Formats: sequence, structure tokens, C-alpha cells
Amino acid sequence: MSEETAMSQETAMSEETAMSGTTAMSGKKAMSPLTKVISGLFAALILISVTLVWLLTANPNYVFITDADVMDPASYDYPDANAQWRPTSLPRSWSRDPQHDNALEYAWYRIPLPEAVRENGWTQILMLRHIMNVEIWLDQHYLGSGGPASPDNLQRNWNRPVMWHIPEAWLTGENQMLYFRLHSVSDFGVMSPFFMGQTEALQQRYRIHHFLQIELVKIGLMAMFFIAALSLFAWLETQNPRWMLTLLMSLSWSLPLSYIVAPSVTFGEMNFLRLTHWGTVTGAVCLLAFVYAYYLSTPLRRLRWLALLPVLHGAVLIATPKLQIVAVGSAGQLLLQLLFVVLLVKLFRHGTAPRRQLLAVSAGLLIMLLAALHDITLVLSTATTRWRWDMLWAYITQPVMLLILTWLGLAAFKKGTSALRNLNRLLQTRLSAAENNIKQVYADQEILEREVRVAAEREAIYRDLHDDLGAKLLSLVLKSERGPIRDLARSALQDLRDIVSRVANNDSVLAAALADSMAEHEGRASGLGIAFDWDIDVATEDLICHSSLILKMRLLLRELISNTLWQEDVQRIEFVARLDQQQLTLRLSHDAPTTIALSPLLRKRLAALNATLQPALPAPAAQQDLPHCLSVSLPVVTEPAAASA
Repeated sequence: MSEETAMSQETAMSEETAMSGTTAMSGKKAMSPLTKVISGLFAALILISVTLVWLLTANPNYVFITDADVMDPASYDYPDANAQWRPTSLPRSWSRDPQHDNALEYAWYRIPLPEAVRENGWTQILMLRHIMNVEIWLDQHYLGSGGPASPDNLQRNWNRPVMWHIPEAWLTGENQMLYFRLHSVSDFGVMSPFFMGQTEALQQRYRIHHFLQIELVKIGLMAMFFIAALSLFAWLETQNPRWMLTLLMSLSWSLPLSYIVAPSVTFGEMNFLRLTHWGTVTGAVCLLAFVYAYYLSTPLRRLRWLALLPVLHGAVLIATPKLQIVAVGSAGQLLLQLLFVVLLVKLFRHGTAPRRQLLAVSAGLLIMLLAALHDITLVLSTATTRWRWDMLWAYITQPVMLLILTWLGLAAFKKGTSALRNLNRLLQTRLSAAENNIKQVYADQEILEREVRVAAEREAIYRDLHDDLGAKLLSLVLKSERGPIRDLARSALQDLRDIVSRVANNDSVLAAALADSMAEHEGRASGLGIAFDWDIDVATEDLICHSSLILKMRLLLRELISNTLWQEDVQRIEFVARLDQQQLTLRLSHDAPTTIALSPLLRKRLAALNATLQPALPAPAAQQDLPHCLSVSLPVVTEPAAASA
């Protein structure tokens, strides 16, 4: 296996190991801790709702008063005995008494003390919500107020429960009368219904309603601003305009919540009321567009028409008279509810998100729809029996929807961070593999450079040896007489030249290399007075051999022929080279009386070529006059000459 293949397999195994974390987590069916927490919160919310309904309806130690007498006074003072009273109902929602003088900003109400209050000695008065400042008397005894009585500083208590205690000494057991002076603005509101009952029962109810109407609204308001901050952060980080929708939704829905908890309004009560209704519809439009864009993959350019809804609704609210503000605001909410119903159908049919997310968003939308329908029917209803325990739920369900969106956003963030960790692990693995690869490349380059330096040094040594020993051998050749000593010196000189020429590392044609070697030996034989004949197969002309193979072959031939030339009484030598596929056979015949001895050097030359020597073979028929013959067979790893060219 090559090094690159091993490296690629190692990288692939590392990638598989790095990505196994994501696969394992996605394959788990157990709920994540975040899902368990959200599920627990929803279960707790359901349990709290059931408990609250039971607590609000279980204790009957109170009476709920929804009828009274009203008078339009000629002055702001306490009414006299001759005042003209007329009966009226006390609605929970904003409404206008058609018989009330529009120029007056106050009115008097009187309510006979109920018989159950006199008999049981109940001393508590609880008003869950009222419009503006109210002052209370029991007969001539001033009981208290829900805010300053000054016309210049009206105290808003629209959604705040207010509780008063009647001193027991004031209760005579006779027919007594409660008087209420309501200070409001023209054409705005009438007296609200209220409770009278036992202290423990109404205090418990006061705590529950104060939590639901004030504290929970404050929590929802903080949640709105928290979601707005998260949406702003997500938008700044991703530059995705979808998160601007959740930002606008949170800011818009914070308007009605601010209207509830704000103690006073400086720019007009009715203007703020218009603004809160507009904010409710605008926030619902933003939520509608966000769900379409995020869970149905609808392009934002196709949702631009939704921007017309808050624009038109705001224009209508500005032109709406005071008494129709609630009706127009409720109509806008009903329209959005119809659009949400259509959205629910599309979510189940064409939703692109995972089914669990679609179910969670659909559940939140359904809760909002039911709560909005409940609140609208409660506000517009004239059935006072619902007012005893019923309350507005929209202010609670809006944070529930935001809780769902936050849960889904945190789940997506957790999934993204998990995938990011796995990708980071994968990137780290790839970087380590690349670093190892770079180190290996540098190591290989260093080895190559070292080999080049060694080869250069070796070549320099060879050249020095050639210049030094070559000159001495040449001098020996020139000074020696003809004979074996001179031939030995010439053979040694040729060996030295062949070794030095090997440094050039040039490949050669096999036939040319053999012919050059034979020409050398023919000259040596001629110098010794020996006849030398040679024949080379033409098939060797088509093959190219590496320089190392040529060198080994030349050294082997030189050793064989030198041993033959130095035999006694040798007169004739014949050399034949034949090629059969990749097997080269070298046959050497001579007429010396003895055969060639297998010397250690000859064994070394044969072993270098993986060649075999057969000295006992008889001479061919054409060479019967040459009694001694030996044959060398060696494998030749060659390339076709044409392909190499």
C-alpha cells in the first residue's frame, strides 16, 4: 500500500469518527434536557391554570355586584337626598352610558349594601379592574380611593385589582348604601363590577388576580424585551432579515403589556389605547410573517403584502371614535386569527421544518387563537356571570408563544453548536493529517537532497579515482609488454571507466552495449594474438536496459572473457548472444585445453545479475572445433526502444 493511500484511508477513518457524534445524537430518541425543561414548564402552566380556576370558584364567601344606580351630578360634591338616580349595569369592558352628559368627567354611583354582607359581617370590597379614579363612601363615611381625586393627575388602575376594608364599627346591620364617585374623561367608561365578601376569601382572590394581572404581565414584558435583544443579536450576527420580524413582534407586543403596568399616561389615554390595539395586530402580523418565512420557506418578498395590514389597521384606529376603539381593535385581531388558521393548515401540509418543531409552533398558535377568542368574547359579552371568575388570557399566552419560539431557537442553536464542534473536530483531524503530510514531504525532500549530495560526492570521488588510478593503470598498460599483465591492466582500466560512466545514469540499447563490450574484448584478444569472433542477436536492438544492468553485464563479460583470454594455449574464442523473450543467453566457446574456473569474483558478478552458469554444456555442431563451451542465462528487465524514445 502506498503512503498516499494509507494517508487517505487514515483521514477517511478520522472523518468517520468525527462525524459519528452527530450521527449518534441524531439517532437518539430520548428527550434532550432542554425539551424536558420546556415540557415541565408547560405541565406546570396547565397545573397552575387548573388550580387557579378551582381557587377562584371554590370559595363562595362573597357576592358579585353588577348593578347600581347612577346620577349625573350638578356638582362634584357628595349627592344630597333629593338627587335623581337611575338604574344601570356595571359592565366589565369599556362602554358609555348613553344617558350620561358628555360634558361631565365624573359621575356618582350608589349600591345598596347586600343582605349577605349585613348578615355575615363581610368587610372587604374588591374591584378587579376599573377605568380611572374612584372614591368610595359607606353612607357618610369616606372609605378610600383608587387614586388621587385631582382632575389634573388621573391615576390609571385599568388592570390593577384594588381592595378596601370596611371598619366593623361602620356596619350597623341596617340598610346602608355604598357611594362611588368615578372621575373619568368625557365619553369614557362607567363603573366596574366588584366583589364584597369575607376577608380571607377576597384576599386570596386579590393575590391571585394581582399575580395574573400585574406580576405575570411584568414577567411577559421582560420576556418580550429579552426576545427582542436575542433577535437583535441574531440579526446583527447573521444579517438575516427574518430575525427583524421577531424583534418587531416583541416590541409591538410589549405595547399592550406596557399599557397595563404603566401607572399613568401623559399623551392621552385613548391614544395609548389605540397604540396598544395596533401593537397587538402588528405583533401578530410579524409572527405570521416569521412562521411563513422560517417554517414554510416563503421568500420575504412574497410576504410584503402583510405590511399593509398594520398600516391599514393603524389608519382605521386613528380615525375611530373613542367608543369604537375596542371594537375596531377586536376586528383586527379576528382577521389575524383567520390568517393564523390558514397558517396552521399550511404548516401541517407544506411545513419544511422537523415535525416536532411544527407541532410546537402549531400548539403555540392554537393556544393564542383560543385565548384571543376567549378575550374578545369576554370583552364583548354582556353575560355578567362570566365576570365573577373569568379573566383575560392573551397576556399570558403571548409569552407562552415566545417561550416556544425561544425553545426552538435554543434547540437550533444547540444543534448548530454540536455540528460546529464535530466540524471543528473534523477540521482538526484534517489539519493534523495535512501537517503530517507536510512533515513527510519535508522529510522526503531532505532525504532526496541528502541523496543528491551523496551522489555528487560519490561522483567527485569517482572522478578523482578515475583521474588518479586511471592515469596509473594507463601508465602500466603503456609500459607493460604484450601479455596477460598488460591485458589485466587494460581490463582494470576499463572497469574503472565503466564504473565512472555509471554515474551519468544513462540508459542504453542492449545491442549497442553488447557490441561495444565485444569491440573492447576483440581488441584485447587481438593484442594477445587470439582470434575473437562474436555474434549478437538482432532482437536485442529493440530493447533498452538501465545503466546499472549494462554495467553489471559488462563487468560479468569482462570477467568471463578475461579468464578465457588468460588460459594457456588458447587460440580462438567465439561469443554468441541470443534473446528469448526476457531471457538473455550468453554462450562463450574456446579451444583452451582446460575449462574456466568459477572464481569468487565471477560468482559475485553472476549473483549481481541473478544469472546461472552452465560450464559443462557441449559446444554446438557449428563449433565442434571449440571443445569447451559455457553458457550464462540471465533475466533482462527491459523496455521497448520505441516506447522509451
